[in-house]
Order: sequence, then structure tokens, then C-alpha cells
Amino acid sequence: MWRTLGLFVFFASLGGCAATGALPSMSGFGGGLSDTEPPKTAMAAEPVAASTASSSGSSSGISGIWSNFSSAFSSGDAAAASKSPIGEQPDVLDPNEALRLVNDYRASQGLPSLSLEPHATEAAYILAKNMAKTDKMSHVGPGGADVGKRLTLAGYRYRVAAENIGAGQASVAQIIDGWKHSPPHSRNLLLADAKHMGIAFEYKPDTKFKRFWALVVAAP
Repeated sequence: MWRTLGLFVFFASLGGCAATGALPSMSGFGGGLSDTEPPKTAMAAEPVAASTASSSGSSSGISGIWSNFSSAFSSGDAAAASKSPIGEQPDVLDPNEALRLVNDYRASQGLPSLSLEPHATEAAYILAKNMAKTDKMSHVGPGGADVGKRLTLAGYRYRVAAENIGAGQASVAQIIDGWKHSPPHSRNLLLADAKHMGIAFEYKPDTKFKRFWALVVAAP
């Protein structure tokens, strides 16, 4: 099956800018049906840096399809495809399991643990839901909102933020393992300045990939 992952990294100084937003219902964070036919899955990476700090990304050998953007906003892309077995469709996303997997990976690299943060979760949820609605991979949510805008609208005054996305992966272990083995996505998981994370999953059986994932890591 095809797997897709996407990545977005965003650094910005906000000065006095902050906003508030109501948290959505968490009922859309998981759920789904098992399929008689495994859906396609795929991977895509897209790091982007804003004006006051820089980051960069480069292509890797990870199977999937993804594109990269450097801090200078130049771009490059690579594509590959492979088939892999798909696991069981999760009935519910367990954010604590996701947190454990991310923190275990960070600990293996000598980095401090993250904690789950509801506003980061909201920013991830809005994107996962929008990807399922539009049936496409994108770091741009409703109204053209990137991860920084979604965090701001949620009321999170961020200093640094990064985002990984994926489509088609059947479990939280599978999506995080894919991110770990993609250098651009791994850099987001290992973002040294990050303090918080939020993760969301949306299942929509009448779409190409059926399963849509978004992870936001950030620090105030």
C-alpha cells in the first residue's frame, strides 16, 4: 500500500500577538471501521520556515512521496513508492500512547519529554479533519491557516512550532515509526525547544487514504 507523510516546521516571534479559540469536540479524534481492502497510504514532507528563524529540509530515502522547502523558500522534491503491510484500524486514537512513543524516541536522543497540550491538539485536529474533508494531504487548514495560524487562533502563544502529517497509516505506532525513519519528520519529533504536543486522527472511509493524521509540537 502507499503511505504518505507530511512535515511542516515553523519558527516565529509573535511579539504581542495572541488569540483565543474554543476547543472542538474530541469525538472526532478516532474511530473507524476495518476494511476488507487495505486502503492506499502515502508519505509527504514539507518543512517551511518563517521570517525570524530558519530551518531546512532535504530529501531522504524513505518510501513514499514528499516535497521539501528550505528556510529560503527554495524547493525540491523526491518521490518513491513501496508496499507494506497495514495494521489494524484503530477504533480510537490514544494520545497518551502517542505521547509515550514520541517521548521514548526523544529520550533515546537525550532530549526532554513533551506534554500533551489541548491547544496544540486543537490545531492538529482542525487539520486532520480538513484533510479528511478535502481528501488530500496539506499543511494548510480551513481559511488558509498554517500551523502557526491555527495555534494562534486556538489561543496558544507560540515561539516555535512544527507539524507532521500522514495519510493511510493504520495505527499510531505505524505513523510515528514512519516519521521516525524520515529525516525531515524525525527532526520535528526531536525539536529540542519543543515543550508540548498535540496529535489528531480522522477516519473517513469514502476517501482515497481513509485515515488522516496530524501532529503538532510547539513551545510558548
